[in-house]
Amino acid sequence: RHHLKRMSVGMIVAALSFVIAGFLQLAIDSAPPKSVHILWQVPQYIVITAAEVMISITGLEFAYSQAPASMKSVCQAAWVLTVAFGNAIILAVAESSFFERAAELFFFASLMGVTMIVFSIMSKKYKYIDNSSGSKGEEDLSAPFMDGGESGDMDDERVEILPKHDNSSP
Repeated sequence: RHHLKRMSVGMIVAALSFVIAGFLQLAIDSAPPKSVHILWQVPQYIVITAAEVMISITGLEFAYSQAPASMKSVCQAAWVLTVAFGNAIILAVAESSFFERAAELFFFASLMGVTMIVFSIMSKKYKYIDNSSGSKGEEDLSAPFMDGGESGDMDDERVEILPKHDNSSP
């Protein structure tokens, strides 16, 4: 039941990762060429990975748990579509060359911060739906077996689609 809070924390952690990357970029820009070791990137990768887990996996779990059975695939597709829109925004900003590299990373951090504030405000009003016990909107997957038969059992009264062949003639 803490999906939305975990996602908000993940957004804060993602913004922190962009801030770390921004400060690293400032260090790279002010240092002589090839003097900043590549391992200085490891902390930001660890932080962004933690954020990705808190946002993406939790968000997919939330969407799947709150959607009715008939809409689960649509919700998953909508999630992937929002990721694509986010990637398009990043591409547009990066290709515009409007910012210096470090300023661009700080811009993404502030954009994530604003998104987290809006998300947190909206999520406070959300009421969780219990779909675990086959509540309204869930499909009853046991309907074909209501007669108590096991899956794979065949009824004696089945419809023959193909005509019967007489095997006695040559």
